Amino acid sequence: MNTEQRLLQLREELQSALEDGEDAARPVSLDQNKVGRLSRMDAMQQQAMQQAGQGAIKQRLVDVNRAIQALESGDYGYCEHCG
Repeated sequence: MNTEQRLLQLREELQSALEDGEDAARPVSLDQNKVGRLSRMDAMQQQAMQQAGQGAIKQRLVDVNRAIQALESGDYGYCEHCG
């Protein structure tokens, strides 16, 4: 598998991971009748962790897309800072 194929596969995996994590990152229901205080706190903590994970996946997806663009333009493998 060449570099472009690996990047395209990684992009698909990251996009799938983002879609899978959307539900867990949604706002937590704060209805006191549905869940107790500790359960709500746990749900909110899980939501915050999922949102942080989603942010990391989004950044990695941006990086992969930039690598694909660099590959297509012939600039892949060159340092962006020093050339």
